[in-house]
Amino acid sequence: MSMKETPGKPSPGISSLFTLARARWRQHWLLLLLITLGMLVSIALACTIPLLSEVLQTAGLRTALTSPPENAELAAHVTTPGLSNPIINDIFSSIDSPFQKNIGRFLAGPPRLEVQTPDFGFVSPTPPSSAQMSIFATSMPLSASHVTLLQGRLPLTSSDHIEIAITPETAKFLGVKLNDVITLEIPFFIMVNGSARQLVPAQQPLTFHIVGIFHVVPHDPYWHDVDYLPIPPSDMFPVTVLPALASGTTLLAAFDAIAAKHQESQLLFGYPSFANWYYQLAPSHISTNQLDTLIASLASVQVGISENFANRGLSYYLSGAAFHARAQSSLLEQFRTRLGTLRVPVGLLTGLIITLLLFFISVMIVLLVDRQAETIVVLRGRGASNVQIFVALLAQCISLCIVALVAGLLLTLLLLPLVVHLLLGDGDQGALAQVMSAPRPCGACGIMR
Repeated sequence: MSMKETPGKPSPGISSLFTLARARWRQHWLLLLLITLGMLVSIALACTIPLLSEVLQTAGLRTALTSPPENAELAAHVTTPGLSNPIINDIFSSIDSPFQKNIGRFLAGPPRLEVQTPDFGFVSPTPPSSAQMSIFATSMPLSASHVTLLQGRLPLTSSDHIEIAITPETAKFLGVKLNDVITLEIPFFIMVNGSARQLVPAQQPLTFHIVGIFHVVPHDPYWHDVDYLPIPPSDMFPVTVLPALASGTTLLAAFDAIAAKHQESQLLFGYPSFANWYYQLAPSHISTNQLDTLIASLASVQVGISENFANRGLSYYLSGAAFHARAQSSLLEQFRTRLGTLRVPVGLLTGLIITLLLFFISVMIVLLVDRQAETIVVLRGRGASNVQIFVALLAQCISLCIVALVAGLLLTLLLLPLVVHLLLGDGDQGALAQVMSAPRPCGACGIMR
């Protein structure tokens, strides 16, 4: 007796499983919609809160660097035996290379040079009492907005003769007026056979044309407490010192001409001169995720300049709130310390939101399995394997997660600028662009921008 084989039930195809999944979506659309909205909000919050926190911290960093404005200033001060373009250029190369190498991308531009001469005696006019004049020379275009002109103008950047501007108090002391000429005696030394060990003293009169009468803007940090008013004599220095303002380009060119006349490459004075370079950090180029890099780079600047001046025999020092000092942490280091305490609650809140997101996902899986118990029985009756059933349910979960992820990221891009606009003033709106443009992982989202 022959036995006839009974054919087995064919397993449903993948397409039929997805068709059945779509049918179940139509039946439970409200439940799935609520779960998707919960995941969407959780994803948006998980991405928005860390980004918003960093935007606010970056805005706080900008405020720390701009209030007061001198907080963003980095200065190098060098005491030099003379003033001329060769001396200044040689010193500048030792200073600028560490700055540009380490923090060039954080700087607002090239530095402003300010030089100060020794005190020179008068040839004419004869002051009413013992007095000398010290010339401060810097960039005239940069200085224009920091003075109040009472008469005339500021010195030209480049001129055939040396132009100066003085305060009305200095003009009254000397008995001079606009367009008058002052002649100073410039003492210097000539090297014998090019050797600094053999110096011959010399002197030459130099004329200065008064082209402006001015006052500096009160309490302006640009001038570093120099008000250009006459400095009365003291017990240590019994001479009245009269400061004057000149163009650095013209003054150094005049000193170069004196040096060339005596076949010297540089002009050496009997008393020290001072050269100061003022750099400005660009707060708009700095975000909090670059703070550690900036602090380390500033330390490298200090080390690099120290190495460059190790064998030069010149006295120098660096100043600026952003530089680390031996007895005190820098402004940036203090800000980083405060920042660390603020990041703890932000991290905790983000963790709670991620936990809420996982809760929504787990609830979605449980409800989908529970609500589709009958469907699972039908699929088993039609010969579907456990793997096929798992794939059908997983397709529903993944589809919802992808929709929530994409919509959550889009919601973050729409929500974040709105919140920033409401919380920050117009001057801090650029913090958002700086944070969004910086390459970094996007907090809890784990997305590289």
